[in-house]
Amino acid sequence: MQMEPSVRLHWNWPCLAGWIRCDGGKEGSGADMAGKPRRPELDCQGPVADLEVHLTPDWWSRQFNAIYLKSDGDIVEDDENTCNDLDAMIAATGLEQQEFFLDLCCGQGRHSLELARRGYRNITGIDQSSYLIRLARKRAAAMDAVVTFRKGDSRRIRSPQIPFDCVAIMGSSFGYFETPEEDFSVLQSVKKVLRSGGRLFLDLPNGEWLKTNFEPQTWSWLDRNHLSLYERALSRDRSRLIARAIYIHKRRGVLEDHFYAVRLYSFEKLAGLLEQAGFTAVQNSGSVENRSVRGQELGIMANRLLITAQAT
Repeated sequence: MQMEPSVRLHWNWPCLAGWIRCDGGKEGSGADMAGKPRRPELDCQGPVADLEVHLTPDWWSRQFNAIYLKSDGDIVEDDENTCNDLDAMIAATGLEQQEFFLDLCCGQGRHSLELARRGYRNITGIDQSSYLIRLARKRAAAMDAVVTFRKGDSRRIRSPQIPFDCVAIMGSSFGYFETPEEDFSVLQSVKKVLRSGGRLFLDLPNGEWLKTNFEPQTWSWLDRNHLSLYERALSRDRSRLIARAIYIHKRRGVLEDHFYAVRLYSFEKLAGLLEQAGFTAVQNSGSVENRSVRGQELGIMANRLLITAQAT
């Protein structure tokens, strides 16, 4: 099916209200995209004056589910994007097949599984989403890949028996926590599980670019029956991009209405944090380009920073 690309718009909420159910999960709107019952996170609230007011500190604990893969799958389930990400990471870090590698915030395991397919060994993937870790394990079993996937908190990584040679945080997965101090704790945690001289690879949104180039409002068709509506705005202190996503079935109505955010780092700001956390040789390793197979907007994946650093 030929999908329409994502579209810039000013929403006509009175027009939408005729077919978007905003009843917070009452009969007729309580199914996810897989047809399973869902517990609503928030009522659909129509237009809101301030996105930041509705943001919860732990939004990330509920965001990464089947609907996330449906909505973002045109980017994060695309093999070409995954291979491009890995090619950039390997070029920047010099990762060798026998080295011990941690894919932190690994999601559904796409980078780890592609590394395994290429013959890399000693791979561990950690993510806070139970749903995505289960999916990663299922996919590993299907391809007979030897990868260790486990649920964990990136701020408190369990010490391995053998320190890692390289840790990567890929796919714009850094900067989700409520405070900069929590982001800093991620860097400290990574430092503790790396061997001396081990490498950290960060792939994150280009904060300075996003501040002036984000799309305030877009909508996208996901398939014949599902669409997503997005609102975006800078936080009051301009340190984060706040977003709202509403996922809709064109007959059943709203499936999810949630708010999320990413902290906007410049290279200079993050380099300072890395040095405070005990890293040296901090380098800007360029960028990487991804695509949407539906021809739609890339959001925070549109322009990224690739940063490498070495543990002391």
